[in-house]
Amino acid sequence: MEEAPEIEELEAQEPPPSPASGSSPTHATAAAGFRLTGNKRGRAAASSEAMQGLREVAAPMNGSDCCCAICFHDMDAGDVKLRAMPCSHVFHQDCIFKWLRRSAACPLCRHQLPTEAAAAAEEEEVQQQQVRRIWILGEELDHWHNLVDQQLERIRFESERLDHQIMKQHL
Repeated sequence: MEEAPEIEELEAQEPPPSPASGSSPTHATAAAGFRLTGNKRGRAAASSEAMQGLREVAAPMNGSDCCCAICFHDMDAGDVKLRAMPCSHVFHQDCIFKWLRRSAACPLCRHQLPTEAAAAAEEEEVQQQQVRRIWILGEELDHWHNLVDQQLERIRFESERLDHQIMKQHL
């Protein structure tokens, strides 16, 4: 098995010229991660949780000519671990993990996986929601505390009034 091209090598390559209008991008363009305009896309790394969540799959046993779209080597049964993206595209585990450390997008269809930044933003949002809940609970607690204080004040007042009436009756 030949050594897979490094992602850095793919990044250093100049993208092919844009195809004529109405035509579709080439497989090489999609695999290299370029838009039709030549701009790079999907540059944020996928989150480690998203990468580990890719399901492990077995190579086809029917002898089909399936190959990894990253390294272009065959996917032989029992040869190496294979992982499937949520979009169902299958790659060698080492190839797709290396790819996803650089880009959160599928090299074939650009399906986006969650990024570390997105995971951090989501965690931040969860923490902010928890802070809001705590603040609201604090406000509710203050409200109930005030109601209890008001009731205690009424009870004290009523108690003093009754004490005063009892004292008046005894005099």
